[in-house]
Amino acid sequence: MNNKNFVLGAIVLVLIIIGGGLYLFNQPQNISPTPSLATSTAPIADVIDNFTNSTSTSASSTTTVFNSRDPWQVLTKYLAAAKAHDLKALTDLSYQTSPACKDLKQQANCFARMDSVYQLGKMIKPIDYISKWEDGKQMILETATIADNHGTTSVGYKQGIIVFTKKASGDLQVLYFNPNNGWYVSAVSDSSLTPEEKLRGLMADTDQDGKDDQVETCTNQPDPASCIKTDPNKRDSNGNGWWDGVEMYFYK
Repeated sequence: MNNKNFVLGAIVLVLIIIGGGLYLFNQPQNISPTPSLATSTAPIADVIDNFTNSTSTSASSTTTVFNSRDPWQVLTKYLAAAKAHDLKALTDLSYQTSPACKDLKQQANCFARMDSVYQLGKMIKPIDYISKWEDGKQMILETATIADNHGTTSVGYKQGIIVFTKKASGDLQVLYFNPNNGWYVSAVSDSSLTPEEKLRGLMADTDQDGKDDQVETCTNQPDPASCIKTDPNKRDSNGNGWWDGVEMYFYK
């Protein structure tokens, strides 16, 4: 019995060694994934200049692999493309393209938009984005809400938001971002509600779809006549797979 166990153990050991050897033999050499920027305390601008799809300086060097499902790598590459006025790369990384960038006669306008996009996004700090909602079609990243008062005239909160769509492959595309999204009210109460209570009402997002309840119900909106109501208790009011807070950024 002992001899039989010994033989079986030896066979298993040989198979493990052979299997491990085959595994190592078949792996791509000198490949390492680009580390996620999710814990970076530095603004994205600090890494944009050095960010490329892949880099290789010699046969023995390590090739960096771009991860198209990592939101921070996708956003960084997107902003790098905007800074470089690389329309092809920007289009590949975007869910939609500005009409100005589809018309060669509006190239100057298109480039100006790219510059604005870069300026808005370059100071985003990945570590600030602590909330993530996602499913198979979309992803929303948000920061915590931060008090943003303006002297004695107004009080408010601001919160960064980044919205991605997902291709069938799972690859991410940038749809919208705003690191300075905010809600503000008068510091002087003119009703039974305190300024803080008013702010809480403005900020409420019951279904966590990225679209505030008051926007969904067309309450206190600047142009109520053109406002289209959605259900504040359902992420996807029309059942087409897109959350209301994602679909609101689609070009009409």
